[in-house]
Amino acid sequence: MPRKHKYSTLKALAAAYKSGELSDEPLWLDNDCAFVYVNENPDDDDSGVAVFYSDPYQIMCEALDLLGIPHEGV
Repeated sequence: MPRKHKYSTLKALAAAYKSGELSDEPLWLDNDCAFVYVNENPDDDDSGVAVFYSDPYQIMCEALDLLGIPHEGV
């Protein structure tokens, strides 16, 4: 079963940034994944967790939907 992340949609992630729940944590974009990683203890690199994880194509489609722009994949 896939792991559940705290924010499952771009809309939820945007709301977390807007509310201040997330602030300095960047959305990391790679060619095959995108994620937001929160380090809960800056003194321990192993204490972090991915609170958002998605495919970049999925993010783009969701962003276009939120903007009301029709789109199709090719």
